[in-house]
Amino acid sequence: MWAGIACAATGLASTHATAEALLVIEAESGKVLFGENAAHPWYPASVTKLMTAYVTLRAVKEGRITLEQPFVVSANAAAQNPVKMGFPVGTVVTVDNALKMLMVKSANDIAVVLAEGVSGSVPAFLGEMNRTAAELGMTATHYNNPNGLPDEGQVTSARDMAILARAIYREFPEQEMLFRIPAIKFGKRVIRNHNKLIDHYVGAAGMKTGFICASGFNIVASAKRGNKRLIAVVFGGYSGARRNEDVARLLEKGFSPLATISAVFRREPGAVESIQNIAVAPVNIQADICGKGRKRAPSESDIEEDTADNADSDAQAKGAKGWKQPLLTDLPPSMEPIPVSVVPSPQAKVAAEEVKGKGKRKKGRGSQNGEQPAEKPAASKVVSPQGGPLLPLSAQLAATPTAADAATEQASPNQPLEFAPLKSSMAQFAPPVARPSASAPAAEPAEPLRRVVTAASGEAVPPAALKEQATPPAEKADALPRSAQAFAPDSSLVFTPVLRSMGEDAEPPVELPATAPLPRPRPKL
Repeated sequence: MWAGIACAATGLASTHATAEALLVIEAESGKVLFGENAAHPWYPASVTKLMTAYVTLRAVKEGRITLEQPFVVSANAAAQNPVKMGFPVGTVVTVDNALKMLMVKSANDIAVVLAEGVSGSVPAFLGEMNRTAAELGMTATHYNNPNGLPDEGQVTSARDMAILARAIYREFPEQEMLFRIPAIKFGKRVIRNHNKLIDHYVGAAGMKTGFICASGFNIVASAKRGNKRLIAVVFGGYSGARRNEDVARLLEKGFSPLATISAVFRREPGAVESIQNIAVAPVNIQADICGKGRKRAPSESDIEEDTADNADSDAQAKGAKGWKQPLLTDLPPSMEPIPVSVVPSPQAKVAAEEVKGKGKRKKGRGSQNGEQPAEKPAASKVVSPQGGPLLPLSAQLAATPTAADAATEQASPNQPLEFAPLKSSMAQFAPPVARPSASAPAAEPAEPLRRVVTAASGEAVPPAALKEQATPPAEKADALPRSAQAFAPDSSLVFTPVLRSMGEDAEPPVELPATAPLPRPRPKL
């Protein structure tokens, strides 16, 4: 029976040079139900984050930190390679939210955030990781980073990872849900777990996936049915989909009533700790996983896509001996996506406010580009004098009168006002100046002369009447606002236009015809 499992689980060995490391044990007792290549050193990839979470939870249990304690994203964390959350430097995240992002998103930057927050620095945290591995008896394991990015000195084995998984469930049973969250929700974004056994395999209880080219597709999985919990490890999967099927088959056979008896007949080790790790170089299958033989090389991350290349490998496996229908299916969601949040960095807050402010200005109803027009200063407003063109109001007129001006006004209230000339592009006009006559000397008459305009059939209008009609009452002028009084006539002002002498250049009186010819009617068309 277990030979059939080995053939099915490693069926791709007949089509590829890849060899897998397989192991399934009972979580409670540690009894080995099946193992193959479980003692060979392997690159762990992102299953490293199980140790990162274990050391963090130990620090919480010891009282060194709390789940609500905020950690800050450093420049070192933000510089990590994908997959990552991508938070800016200075972003604040609690330990609880960081652990959820670590397990679901497999964020490499969050692993560094936890390492620096728990131990003060990444080297100090690595010291804790390696000491913990030694305490648990993980003799083939060594860590050089907290996230599992490619490193030749970062190795483990299927046996060691099964021991770590047992320790997590044994010491932190209250955190069991942390390793089986199907998705997290960050704002409006929903991030799914890379472990496709969750909500697709009956009894799946989570754990962690990982991938780099040198290791292939790895997984540490857990499942529980009734009172029996199993832990399965698969290293070296050719694709994410094939790896998931392989671990599902291991779990399915492990739940069989004959699993324990079959292990005895095959002389499997009694407990996982009794497996002896092999001191050889780590298995490196990069040529098979990311070599030229693949149509599309997988990504150097935990993003596991069901590409056409995966479908081709599955089609080839259908002809392998012992191949069966997939064991994974769509199940009802075990829980809704878990919300997570962070506190943005001050720089991110300022940038967000600037973007928000630009968006509001774009939505305004001002100019053509949507920005609100700036208010014009008072000096640029236009006023209209009585009967005159529109001229810009002088800044001197709009200014507050000085003390000297006020004293002058009090001393002679009826004195004509003097204004500074208006600067305008329009032509300025002055009243005509009388020319001195050659025959008579220029002398100012005792009484100012008045020009009388006569019509052909009218009478002369006396100057006094003109003066009375042209001069408004003083109280009306005073009632006008100050800005308009500059253009209102003053009752104290007397206009005395100077006339030219009636010489040869004198202008003749204007004569108007009594009647004017009517326009000729237009002919009808």
